[in-house]
Amino acid sequence: MTTSLAGRDIISLSRLGNGQIKKIFDLARDFRRMFDRCHALPPLMAEKVLALIFDQPSTRTYGSTGIAMVRLGGLLAPPFIAASVASSLAKGETFEDMGSSLSEMTVDVIAMRHKKVGSAQRLANGASIPVINCGDGTGKHPTQALLDVFTASRSIGILDSCTVTLLGDLKNGRTVHENGPLFGRFGVQRFFLVSPPLLAMPKRIVTQMERHGTTIIQTQDLEAALKESDLVYATRIQREYFESEEEYDAVRGSYVVDAALLQRTNPNVKVMHPLPRVDELATDIDKLPNALYWEQMRNGVFVRAAILALITGAI
Repeated sequence: MTTSLAGRDIISLSRLGNGQIKKIFDLARDFRRMFDRCHALPPLMAEKVLALIFDQPSTRTYGSTGIAMVRLGGLLAPPFIAASVASSLAKGETFEDMGSSLSEMTVDVIAMRHKKVGSAQRLANGASIPVINCGDGTGKHPTQALLDVFTASRSIGILDSCTVTLLGDLKNGRTVHENGPLFGRFGVQRFFLVSPPLLAMPKRIVTQMERHGTTIIQTQDLEAALKESDLVYATRIQREYFESEEEYDAVRGSYVVDAALLQRTNPNVKVMHPLPRVDELATDIDKLPNALYWEQMRNGVFVRAAILALITGAI
């Protein structure tokens, strides 16, 4: 399989080979070193235009994708925030027609987040330019998974023989739907899947993870899982996917990762979280050296910069 990414959509990581993912990681690593050294990235995207179409709230994905484009010397089209209201989607326009329209406006690449599963693929079906899926409902979030595994690899090194705990809303969490299988592809040998029964990992995702020869242990016992883990990836219980406050209240606060928990189970376990957090991740671990979620935020810029440069053929 060719490792070239020029002209490719980034919709789901299942469509990318390990060589292509390694190419993204290698370039992101180069960008990180360059920025740490001289606080700048090369103007590879000069005169290229990125359109940001976001219909769900976002701080990190929206911000770091736009910042990555600007750091590379590119331009941002006027953004579509609350796209279902601010764009012609509100008038019944299809995702396919939106993709075609933006392509004809001389945009070079589109990054989209929408609440509907499959929306990014539909946009890509109509577009003649690369599309990045920045989250489609409870579906996929490929750039988050890439920055997660990139960050874990930088901290831990080779992931072979590692044990990872995925914690929280595993049913609706698009981050774990992508990074679970990707961690498996990069050598993680065992997963603990810790969640309330109502929010268990979908069987289709478990099956994808098992294809890489990983051992899957589903449990509600967080303390036992942490004692045997090298990394815990926590996610919030997502209020937006519950039909009532009563259902949400029944599971909110099910698990809390805090300094006391780490101290009595595994003080050295690496802690990751895609943020935002609610009450599942305490601030008393923010300054610990094994708290990696701030590194995730920083690495997100460089991973997304690498994706932008590679899919547009800028490098």
